[in-house]
Amino acid sequence: MGERKFKVVIVGDGSVGKTTSVRKLCNGGTDRALVPTVGAETSLLSLDTSGGTIVLEVWDTAGQEKSGGLRDGYYADADAAVLMFDVTTKTSYKNVSKWSRDVERVAANAVMILVGNKADVAERELTTSQITFHEARNIPYIETSAQDNTGLAEVLRVLASRLTNTNLVVKTVNGRPLPEAPPSPARTPGGRGAEEADDDF
Repeated sequence: MGERKFKVVIVGDGSVGKTTSVRKLCNGGTDRALVPTVGAETSLLSLDTSGGTIVLEVWDTAGQEKSGGLRDGYYADADAAVLMFDVTTKTSYKNVSKWSRDVERVAANAVMILVGNKADVAERELTTSQITFHEARNIPYIETSAQDNTGLAEVLRVLASRLTNTNLVVKTVNGRPLPEAPPSPARTPGGRGAEEADDDF
C-alpha cells in the first residue's frame, strides 16, 4: 500500500503543551528552551503502521489571540484537528469549544480528538468527570503528558485509525520506537501500589 499523507492541526490555548508534545513525537524531545510558537510550526510524523506508511503533516498553531484571523489559513484543508487543553487550568478547557468552532468554520469535515495534557501533574483543576466536551461531540478523549509520554502513542493510533477508517497498530514514528509511558505502580495482593504498602511499616 502506498504512502498516505494527512494534514493535522493541533490547536488550543498558549502553554497547554502543543509544541512540547509535537517535538516529543518527532524526535524524543528537545534540549532547547521552548518559547511560545508564533504563527505556525510544521512537522512531519512518518508512521509505520499495520496498514502501511502514514505521514501526518502536523501544524502547531499559535495559541495567543494576537494571531487573530491568520489562523484560518492554517486550518484550511485540515484532515484532522487535535483540540488540546491543560488539565491544570479550567480556562484552557473552557476555550476548547471556541477552538473547535474556529476549525469547523474552515475545515468542517476534519476528524477531531480531544486531548487533556499535563496529566502527570497532581494539582489538576479538572477531574475526569468534569470533562464532557467529547461526550457531547462523540469524539475520542485522551489524557496525555508530554513530560512522561503518557497517552502520546495512543494519540497517534487514534489519529491514524480515524483518518483511514481502519483499526491500525502504529509501530514506529519517524523511524523511532513509540514514546513509552512510565510503568504503572506495582500492585500488591491487597490491591494497593507498592509505595502505599510501605506506609504500613
